[in-house]
Amino acid sequence: MTSLPQPAAPLRVPPAVILGLVAAIVLDTVVQMLWKQIVLAIPASAGLPQTLLAAATQPLAWILLALFLAQFFCWMIVLAKADLSFVQPITSLSFVTVAVCSVFFFHERLGPLRAVGIVLILAGVRFISQTDHRTAPLGGHRPPNPSPSAPSFCRGVGEGGPSGPGEGLRPTISQSGVESPEDEK
Repeated sequence: MTSLPQPAAPLRVPPAVILGLVAAIVLDTVVQMLWKQIVLAIPASAGLPQTLLAAATQPLAWILLALFLAQFFCWMIVLAKADLSFVQPITSLSFVTVAVCSVFFFHERLGPLRAVGIVLILAGVRFISQTDHRTAPLGGHRPPNPSPSAPSFCRGVGEGGPSGPGEGLRPTISQSGVESPEDEK
């Protein structure tokens, strides 16, 4: 008798990762808004030296630099707790927040093609958020990448090296393709 497949358990992203992603998106949005405000205060006819001097004398430029630094540390914390391939696409939500803020603060036009782009970004983020993110526990150890295509010096990292526990369970690559440990028996 066959049984029906059980639905997968809902994927749970640790609160620290969610908070870090929200902070990264908010910081990026504020950075982009400040950057635009700084540029608007500089005459369009200014050359590079005049532009740099004008930007450096604006208090907003120094706030912008501090926010860049905050953004850097925030991103380091997020990357320590989650896979880059999971979190980076989610931060594309800042494209959406920047576009919306640009309409309100700078009276920019959001045409139909940009609106479609925003919808596609939102759909992409939705799809990615449903994938396995393999985030580490809050204070925890990240498992090694079990991919057989990973360079040999990367396999077994965090488990005592290439000959550590579980190493025999990983597939190996040979001239004929991928072999599993069961094939060796």
